[in-house]
Amino acid sequence: MTSKEQARQERADALARCTQTVQTDAHAEQLIQATTALLLADLRAAGRDWFSADDVGEAFDRLGIVRDLPTRRRLTSVLITRGAGRQWRRVGWVRSTRRKCSPIGQWQVIPC
Repeated sequence: MTSKEQARQERADALARCTQTVQTDAHAEQLIQATTALLLADLRAAGRDWFSADDVGEAFDRLGIVRDLPTRRRLTSVLITRGAGRQWRRVGWVRSTRRKCSPIGQWQVIPC
């Protein structure tokens, strides 16, 4: 297995673990739904149709979610992965305001 294939497999395994962790926690499941609704409402209010993981983090902050960083990353990953292809699609990259300007995915809401 090449290093790229191994990296893809490790990423897929990590996403599966994240999803399983959230699905087995009823509170986390409700949190994902509430945060998704808040994120979409914030985007509509701002007149934007795109967001990044930084915006998801801000939504968690507004809901008062103070959890350890790995848990927040898992929740963010699950939220974005669940809506990918149905509610939004990746359209590029932006510089993170929370992660030392590292590039993070930019997502565009798919109109209904």
